[in-house]
Amino acid sequence: MDLLLKETSRFRRCTFDNFPFATDDEIQNYIRDRVPLYDGSAPDSGSILDDVSSALESLAKARGISATVERISHGALGGAGLEYLFRLAGPTIKIARVQFNGTQGIPESELLREAGPLRGRDYSVVGCREFARSVFVPYYRERGFLKAKVGESSARPLQRQEGSDSCEVQVEFPVTEGSVYVWDGAQWQGNHFLPADQLTALVALKSGDVANDKKIDASWEDVAEGIFPARLHRDPNKPDRHI
Repeated sequence: MDLLLKETSRFRRCTFDNFPFATDDEIQNYIRDRVPLYDGSAPDSGSILDDVSSALESLAKARGISATVERISHGALGGAGLEYLFRLAGPTIKIARVQFNGTQGIPESELLREAGPLRGRDYSVVGCREFARSVFVPYYRERGFLKAKVGESSARPLQRQEGSDSCEVQVEFPVTEGSVYVWDGAQWQGNHFLPADQLTALVALKSGDVANDKKIDASWEDVAEGIFPARLHRDPNKPDRHI
């Protein structure tokens, strides 16, 4: 008996990169009405990806925008985070304003200052996601909000000239700040080459300080640099031990 094995198509999340004229729910529902098998993701093979692109072009046209839809695979190849990214080609969509929802511990004015480089850029969900990850989240964590999260951005049009597909948008970021953490000291185990007081002296934080994530990372680097020179000068007559 012969057996035929066929690899099952992988399903990837679909992300809509620059569609500010409709909310994500509106886009998802519009596609579902026209692509019955669509559930927010699409397989690597088959016609669903092309059907989703056609539905998006139809939605854009219904909103008075003439554009084609480009589709790319976005993310690390082979990684679980790989997604299908759909993007409108043609219109110029620029970020004019930024807003944060959910801020309490950090004044919005401070975040708006950090958001300065975003203004004037082409709007992109993925671009805003990466900016938040590299700028807003570290800003929070340096101030003790170690579990702060900045969600996926959304956008709404501000200005659009009649007869033009181009527009300016306001981008909004949902923020979940969490609690402020305080440094309570470090406990050392297995330190055979340096005593605990010398290791503690390498830490940039004192008990009671706000748990600055940047200082914590820098302290671990200083500790590592302090330990390994000590290992290099160990007694050659004694057996090596793990730290």
